[in-house]
Amino acid sequence: MALTGRRVRDVSLFLGERAQLHGGHERPSDLLESSRGFLPALDGDALVFINLEQIAMVTIAVDLEYDADEMALLEAARAQDTSRRIGVVLEDGTVLSGEMPYVMPDGQRRVQDFLNCKERFFRLRDGDRARLVNKSRVLWIRQD
Repeated sequence: MALTGRRVRDVSLFLGERAQLHGGHERPSDLLESSRGFLPALDGDALVFINLEQIAMVTIAVDLEYDADEMALLEAARAQDTSRRIGVVLEDGTVLSGEMPYVMPDGQRRVQDFLNCKERFFRLRDGDRARLVNKSRVLWIRQD
């Protein structure tokens, strides 16, 4: 987990067996999009509470964030031209790159439409990793 000011922490999150807003297990993005102000986590042996507004990015294994159905949707997004390879620069200078798949209604299939949705974080896939990026910590995004 990358916090503002280039503070990187290797923490364990508490995920539920069932998500509130969709079928299946709770995902890290479910925690980040919750209405909570603080997120409990284990930092080594210590229980900590992380301010959600101070999280710049979370990096996780792709299978913790995407289930089999979503992986199929990712492939379909590539075929429908609703997936973009992008570069991201965070406010602290961190540079990321990856694939940003998005499925949007006709007429709203631009990258900017996706980025202007209400969610605080967006998902960026980079090989076997998924990055959950806080939109408020992004300086700019470049389409590759």
